[in-house]
Amino acid sequence: MQPLRIGGSKEVYSAPDDPAVVQLRESLLACLRDAPDSTVVPLQFKGKVLAASCHAVVLGPALKGISQGEYPGRYIVVYDPDGKNDWDADAALRKASEDEGVKLLCVWLGRSGAPQLVGAVDAGVRETYLFVLTCTRSGRSATARLLAEEQGIRIQAASNRMSKAASYGIIHAVREEPAEGGGVQRVYIPVC
Repeated sequence: MQPLRIGGSKEVYSAPDDPAVVQLRESLLACLRDAPDSTVVPLQFKGKVLAASCHAVVLGPALKGISQGEYPGRYIVVYDPDGKNDWDADAALRKASEDEGVKLLCVWLGRSGAPQLVGAVDAGVRETYLFVLTCTRSGRSATARLLAEEQGIRIQAASNRMSKAASYGIIHAVREEPAEGGGVQRVYIPVC
């Protein structure tokens, strides 16, 4: 899928009702609504800077829809190679999270190219995302059982953390495999 970009010739967008900002939001929501399962919708801000209010208008409704299950199996990754938007996006999503009563966060690829989480991220969610990212990069299956073992927590707590991170659209269950001692367990990968 080609990355969504803000249309228009401006370099800086500060008005949330700017037609280019509104069009980007509508395009993002349409992609999330119409995309097949397991789709990552890339959003790119190369050469563009958006004010916090614009990030709230563009990302807020999409991330709220993801966290509330409106777009199952669809995810967003933001590319900001210039590194000029993460601070405003983070502030916007934290504020929108407080206003909406829903944690809004997303995977952000900035200047370094390393994935980070932007928005209302708590320590447990960040640790869970980094655990899944590290497992995937090292060729290990990221499961709740492995998280429980590595962090010295109960399997139910680890399972809850994985489910919570998945509900925010930052990790994704790709398959189930047999679990030690019977049953099945989900294997997760990071959205990035």
